[in-house]
Amino acid sequence: MKKVLIISYFYPPLGGPGALRILSFTKYLQEYGWKPYVITIKNPDRYFNIIGKEKVPEDVKVYHTKNILPLGWAQLGMEKYFGIKNFYSFPDIYIGWMIPTILKAKKIIEKENIDLIFVSSSPWTSSLIGVLLKKLTKKPLVIEFRDPWSFNPSIEYPTRIHNILNTKMEKNSLTKCDFFITVTEGLLNAYNKKYSFLKEKSGLVYNGVDIEKIPQETRKDERFTIIYPGTIYNFHVLDKFLGAAKTCIENKAIPKENIRILIIGYRKKRLDFFIKKYNAILNITLYNYSTYKKTMEHIFNSNLLLLIINFKSKIKEYKYFLTTKIFDYLASGSPILALILEGEAAQMIRKYSDNSYIITDYDNVDKIAEAIYDCYTKWKQGKLNKEISKKTIEFRKKFNREEETKQLAEIFDRILER
Repeated sequence: MKKVLIISYFYPPLGGPGALRILSFTKYLQEYGWKPYVITIKNPDRYFNIIGKEKVPEDVKVYHTKNILPLGWAQLGMEKYFGIKNFYSFPDIYIGWMIPTILKAKKIIEKENIDLIFVSSSPWTSSLIGVLLKKLTKKPLVIEFRDPWSFNPSIEYPTRIHNILNTKMEKNSLTKCDFFITVTEGLLNAYNKKYSFLKEKSGLVYNGVDIEKIPQETRKDERFTIIYPGTIYNFHVLDKFLGAAKTCIENKAIPKENIRILIIGYRKKRLDFFIKKYNAILNITLYNYSTYKKTMEHIFNSNLLLLIINFKSKIKEYKYFLTTKIFDYLASGSPILALILEGEAAQMIRKYSDNSYIITDYDNVDKIAEAIYDCYTKWKQGKLNKEISKKTIEFRKKFNREEETKQLAEIFDRILER
């Protein structure tokens, strides 16, 4: 069996989409002829990382290395006292993870006779580790970007030097790797446009849904339940949504006791502010994230699934952004309330859902309220989720974690055959 060394900062017990993606790869890779070895972090930054409860497959060998220069506290200090965000982005606050990981990885590669190195970024320090390991060991390198690096719309570099250096590090990493993977078509197009040399060595491996975690039975709440699982990045749009739900109650279109809003994620001060602002009239329930399986149960037991994507970027292709939760949403077959830009997410929802609401004018509170009321009415009449649609069945078949792992293994095979 061929062997791959996976370098991923995000891996259980760390939680989040990145950790779940790599966990799924390690779960299924051996079915396609690849034995995974994983290097991940031993002392995750307590300010910027979340801990989950996912279990690692027993047959996966996991190694841990330390970040010897944790910068989370320093970054928070720069933001709090000087108002400077991302000051330590050279390339990120995890740079202290580099040297211990390179030293450990080199020993593993030699001892286990590793065939290929696979790096998942962010953090971007992981890509630098991969490039240096390739130089030291002469092993082929595959790098994936789950998000854009130098033109990430959620990161504003404080100086021009930050931008220049990160672009240079990005280009060097992509030049040296043997193959480059992204998780959305838009992101792939953006990088192929920025670096023409990537067209001959790049590909797409979507995120997906873990079919084994789909609940066999659903227990719908007696109340009309709207759910949002995950980190909230745009509180402006959340405010518009909550305002629309409030309008439905104030206009007596929906009785207060008949509707519940469920938010699953880690508590932030700004989220507390909105809960206090609206909780007098809205029934808002907040759960901390536990496991992917439990989150899936909440999604499948809800009636309307809230999706917020409105990142803006000078890179036109980046409007084609897919959050991981869209795969879980579409696999459920339940209606989605998508407050998003036109792009890849909207296209996917239209293709695989017949009962969703796509609102690109997400400042329009009345339009959002109309969508909520329409879905509530269908729920009240018993018209929601009577049976699994053909579109949902097709989606589950095409976008599942095992299928995505098969595509990744095929990329690995092609690299070794060169």
